[in-house]
Amino acid sequence: MGTLNVYLESEEIITTAWSISGNRNKRWWFTSFDISRSKPYRVIFEGIRGNTSKSDIALDDIVLLPGSCGGSVLDCNFEAENCHWNINRQSYYAWTIIDGKTPSEKTGPSADHTSGSFGGHYVYLEGSGRKKGEKSYLFSMTVLLHSDACFTFWYHMYGGGMGTLSVYLVMENTTRKLWENSGNQQNVWRFGYLDITVSEPYMITFEGIRGQTSKSDIAVDDISLLSRSCNERVANVSKD
Repeated sequence: MGTLNVYLESEEIITTAWSISGNRNKRWWFTSFDISRSKPYRVIFEGIRGNTSKSDIALDDIVLLPGSCGGSVLDCNFEAENCHWNINRQSYYAWTIIDGKTPSEKTGPSADHTSGSFGGHYVYLEGSGRKKGEKSYLFSMTVLLHSDACFTFWYHMYGGGMGTLSVYLVMENTTRKLWENSGNQQNVWRFGYLDITVSEPYMITFEGIRGQTSKSDIAVDDISLLSRSCNERVANVSKD
C-alpha cells in the first residue's frame, strides 16, 4: 500500500489537510476533518502508488457539510462499549452489544454497519426465548442543544417474524414518538433519521418490540446527533 493525501487549495496555495500511508486491512475506514476558510477553495485527493501492485486505494461517500466535525455525546458505533447509551438490564429482553452474526438463523445482521466486518460491533435484541410483544428500551443520557438537531441511525430488521422498532423523544413532562418501523425489512442495514426541534432538555429512547416468532432480531448501529437539519444531512448520505 501507498499513501492517500488530502489537500486544500486556495489562492494558488496548497496545504495538507490529511494524510495516511500503509496497509489499513480489508475494511472501509471513516475519517473527517474541519475546514476553516473564508475564501474559495477546492479539495484535492492525491493517491500515491506503493511498492507493489498490492496498492489499490478507494474512496466513497464524500460529504461536505456546514458546522464542525466534532460529534455529540450521543454519537456511538458501539466499538467502545455503549458510549452514553444505557441498556435496561432489569429486563431479560435486553439490548446486547455483539460482533459478527447474531446466534439465530434467518434473522439479524451478519456484520456491523460501521465496518461491515465480522469484528465490528453493534447493539441488538435477540428474538429467541422471548414472548411476542415483549419490549426493551435503549435510552440516551439527557442532552440540551441550543439549535435544531438531526438524529440519525442505521437499523437492521430482517426476519419473517419481525417486530417493531420505535424512537421516542422524552422530556420532563412529555414523551413523543418520532419514528417507527415494523415488519421484515430484508437482510440489509437501513438508514433512519428524524428532526428534533425542542428547546428543553431531552432524552432519546429506542423501543424494540419482539415480533410474532423468534425470527425477530432487531439491531442498531452508528447513532449520531447533529446540530443541523436532516435536509442537509440526508442529501449527502448514501442509503445503500
